Amino acid sequence: MTDISNTAYNHFISIEDIPKEKFFILIKPKFNKKIITNLINKYGSLQNASHKINVSFVSLYNWRRTNQYPFSYLVSILKNLNCNTYPKINDNLINLRSGFNLKANGGGISSPIYPKLPIKLSKELVRIISHTFGDGCLSNTKSHLELTYYNQCSVLREQFKQDMNKIFGKIKFKEGINKTTPFVRVPVPIPLLLLTKIKNFNSKTCRVPYFIKNSRKYIKKEFLKSFFDDEGHVRYKPPYRRIELTLCNKPFLLDIKKLLEEFNIKTTKVYYKQLRGFDTYTVYIRNFHHLKSFYEFINFNHPLKLNKLEKIMKNPGRKHYTRIEVKNKILKYLENKDLTSSELMKMLDRKRVTVNLWLLLLEKEGKIYRKEIRKINKNNREIIWAIK
Repeated sequence: MTDISNTAYNHFISIEDIPKEKFFILIKPKFNKKIITNLINKYGSLQNASHKINVSFVSLYNWRRTNQYPFSYLVSILKNLNCNTYPKINDNLINLRSGFNLKANGGGISSPIYPKLPIKLSKELVRIISHTFGDGCLSNTKSHLELTYYNQCSVLREQFKQDMNKIFGKIKFKEGINKTTPFVRVPVPIPLLLLTKIKNFNSKTCRVPYFIKNSRKYIKKEFLKSFFDDEGHVRYKPPYRRIELTLCNKPFLLDIKKLLEEFNIKTTKVYYKQLRGFDTYTVYIRNFHHLKSFYEFINFNHPLKLNKLEKIMKNPGRKHYTRIEVKNKILKYLENKDLTSSELMKMLDRKRVTVNLWLLLLEKEGKIYRKEIRKINKNNREIIWAIK
């Protein structure tokens, strides 16, 4: 899979991507003073300037006083002054607020965020995106926009807040408990920015975004890790040892399954089940070598899930082998000594019928042969196998 370009990583969300009609922007006072001075110099007075650029004098006066503009108006004014618009805004941005209400005297209607633009596709941002697909809820209607992260685990909620602060500056969270589940709600500008790159967060119809599928491995790892932190379940109840993932969205589950395969982690086929009237789809990570690969390459931040996976690593039970591993083990044992299926059965901890199947396959491939037949008793004989 081809990695996306460095430009896409370093300019994942740029100033140009921000929907101008939905934001207020607070700029540095020195830059604002320069804008006002240039308008006065060009048109003779601030009142003349307001007529020429089709903005009320009261609004322009308040923007001068507060250093805050509706984003679309700021872009229009800078273009009128023949400024290098977006780079200038980028260099002089203090914060963003969502909303558009000229009656608010130039003030926004949301809590501010303090992003450093352009926003890079970093581990922190990918975790935020993944948690939004997982236990997050991005509600987007004509009259309502909200991003809330629900999780019982305080470790994950704290990490979510730290990631938000790293990407969007020190922001104001709303926290509480909905029934029995604690939540963290973020300012409205954040889901607005996420929606510029990901149009669908609906749990039943969303897909893993193309930029995740085509990204570098450390990005894919963080996406998978955060998603399994939210949606994955670890079962350690010997003889059961597995990780399971159940979703109501089969295409999204298949996307996750494919990402796991890039880390040599194979899952079972997809199992369908109707649960409480809903269609659900489940895959399992079962064999120890796949569980070990998950532990080494993905793992969990969720402390309880991590603890269960560590128990599986320490107490794997009967070891599972891949097809190639079984063949290689038989060949390695036969390199040292000619053996019977009974002897190999004990070494591999497998049933005789299973060992005989692999011996016949290796014989067919021309890698081993029947060296001799040993008589056990009057009615039974056993083949002694040797490597070619």
